[in-house]
Amino acid sequence: MKKKGRVVVTGVTGFLGSYVVPLLLQAGYDVVGIKKKNSNMARLGKIVRHPRFSLHDYEDGVASCFSQPVHAIVHLATNYGRDQASYAEIVVANVVLPLELLELGVKQGSHIFINADTFFHVKLHLSPKETSYITTKKLFLDIAKEIASLHPIKFANLRIEQMYGPRDNEKKFITTMISELLSGKPSLQLTEGIQRRDFVYVEDVARAFVASVQHADALPSFIEFGIGTGKSVGIRDVVLYLKKITKSTAKLAWGAIPYRKHEIMDSKADLKKNALISWRATTKWKKGLQTTVDSFVKK
Repeated sequence: MKKKGRVVVTGVTGFLGSYVVPLLLQAGYDVVGIKKKNSNMARLGKIVRHPRFSLHDYEDGVASCFSQPVHAIVHLATNYGRDQASYAEIVVANVVLPLELLELGVKQGSHIFINADTFFHVKLHLSPKETSYITTKKLFLDIAKEIASLHPIKFANLRIEQMYGPRDNEKKFITTMISELLSGKPSLQLTEGIQRRDFVYVEDVARAFVASVQHADALPSFIEFGIGTGKSVGIRDVVLYLKKITKSTAKLAWGAIPYRKHEIMDSKADLKKNALISWRATTKWKKGLQTTVDSFVKK
């Protein structure tokens, strides 16, 4: 396979990163992964030994990642303001690191910077640090728009809907529900469950990032893509289906937990621009949930 250039990727040891890296390698790109020195490498598995994949510790500085031409930068690392994170760590992950990489890409002549964003940019009733996640992501995006308007580098912001799949963080909604349903608990407390979400399988999301790299030259200087199926599914429908396929006997106590303040009641991706990267989600939510449940059973 003909080599297609180097791609610098942050967040390679994370949930999404562990799917994006193999797809980039399969597509013929060399991948330089940026991680923290204390990162857990379990999600990457054997891919760490791939001859076209190298790892670089953020603490050693990121400028050396650009010692050779870099075609694209994919920023997946993020800090949601959870698990004892400091405000400084939130700012570094969501503003300082991507801004440094973007400026290095401008100097290097990189073709595109691709940023991972989320659908819940609407302000919810979050803790101060979680609110800082939204604030810092927006700040970087505003600065990136200005930089992209002044320099040849392209900037693509991928706004991801409700992503799920095997190897996800155990505190995410789908993984939490599966764990609870498999635990044998007699009952589970839930909201009314009438919220609707666009559930998008992680492999589909990973393909969107690779497609953005591959179609970089055809994109405008700044563009945003909605990464989802374009259709929303009721939370209650999803939980009931998970209950069925896990064979759980737990009683579902709908309405036992109140909604968050300013809860988003319906969200789905805007797919109008996605033809530019020839991408669409192909995994149906029931099939994706079954695969995710199967991954729990195999542990």
